[in-house]
Amino acid sequence: MPADQSAKFRKMVIEMVMATDMGEHMAIVSKLKNEIQKRLESLDDEIGDEPPEQLRILVMQSAIKVADIGHLFAELPVHI
Repeated sequence: MPADQSAKFRKMVIEMVMATDMGEHMAIVSKLKNEIQKRLESLDDEIGDEPPEQLRILVMQSAIKVADIGHLFAELPVHI
């Protein structure tokens, strides 16, 4: 992997791991909520095909949070 891609991938992995820290939970949820609200309020504005890098990371952080805590709601054998 080229050095620039490797650095980008490493940063992304660190961001995902740090997102599982419950101390950052409310900050991530708040950022996501604000982004969603901003986009809902500007539906007529052209958003573009490619979301910004920070928004992609925020969505991936949210997904990993759901996966991290979502297993608590599974049936006991699945949870274990």
